[in-house]
Amino acid sequence: MRFTKKRVAMLSFLVVLFLTTLVLRLTFQDIFNAILEMELKEKLPLQYGTLAYHFWIKPPVPVDFRIFVFDIVNPEEVLAGTAVPTVVEKGPYVYKLHLKKTDIKYHNENNTVEYRQKQQFVFDIDSSVGYDNDTFTTVNIPFMVIAAAAAAEVVVAVVVVVVVVVVVVVVVVVIVVVVVVVVVVVVIVVVVVVVVVVVVVVVVVVVVIIIIVVVIVVVVIVAFPRQLQHGMVGNRTRDIQISIVVVVEVVVVVVVVVVVVVVVVVVVVVVVAVEMLHSRGRLRKR
Repeated sequence: MRFTKKRVAMLSFLVVLFLTTLVLRLTFQDIFNAILEMELKEKLPLQYGTLAYHFWIKPPVPVDFRIFVFDIVNPEEVLAGTAVPTVVEKGPYVYKLHLKKTDIKYHNENNTVEYRQKQQFVFDIDSSVGYDNDTFTTVNIPFMVIAAAAAAEVVVAVVVVVVVVVVVVVVVVVIVVVVVVVVVVVVIVVVVVVVVVVVVVVVVVVVVIIIIVVVIVVVVIVAFPRQLQHGMVGNRTRDIQISIVVVVEVVVVVVVVVVVVVVVVVVVVVVVAVEMLHSRGRLRKR
C-alpha cells in the first residue's frame, strides 16, 4: 500500500480530529462547569443593574391564577328543602398575577435584603370562559367550617354544663341525705336516752315507795308487837293505825308528785332538744 500525500494528509486529519475529540471529551465537563459557575457568579447575585436583578424586581412572565367554581342551579329548591343541590362547574376564570418589588433595602452586615411586594391581578378574558362580573351561587365553605366548629363548641359546652349540674345535684342530695340521717339518729338517741331516764326514775321511785312502806310496816311491827299479836283495838291503836295510813298516803302523794315533775322535766327537755335540732337544720339550709 502506497502512502501518497493525499492519504497521509487524510490520515493526519483523522488523527488530529480523534485527538481533539478525545481532549474535548475529557475536558468538556470541567470547561462547561467552569463557564456555568462563572456565569452564575456574575448574573445570579442580586446586584443593581444586572439581568437577574431586573427579573427579580419585576418578573417578565406573570403567574396564571385559575379559578373554578361550582354553581348551584336550584338554590330555591335547596333552601325550601325540596331538592338536593344540583351543581354545574364553571371555569376557568383566569387572572394574571403581576409581581413587583418596591422599597428595597440591603443589609450588608448579614447579606440580606428587605422589600415590599405588590400583587396585581389582571383578568384575562381571552383565557376565561366568561367575564369577571359573572354571578353564581355556591356553598360558603368558610361559613360552614365556622358553623360546624361553633356547633361542636356548643355541644361541648352543653355537655359540660349538664355534667356540672348533675354533679352539683348529686352532691346536694348526698349532703341532704347525710344531714337528715344525722338528725334522725340524734333524735332517736335523744328519745332513747329520755325513755331510759324516765324508766330509771320510775323504777327508783317505785323502789323508794316499796322501801318506805316496808320500813313503816317494820316500825309498826317492832313498836307494837303485843297489840298486833293479841288483836287489841283501842284508842291508841286506832290512832297509830290512822297515823300509819296518813304517813303512807303522804308518801304516796309525794312520790306521785315527784314522778309527775320528773316526767314534765323530761318532756320539756325532749321538746327543747328537738327544737334545737330543727333550728340547726334550718340554719344549715339557709
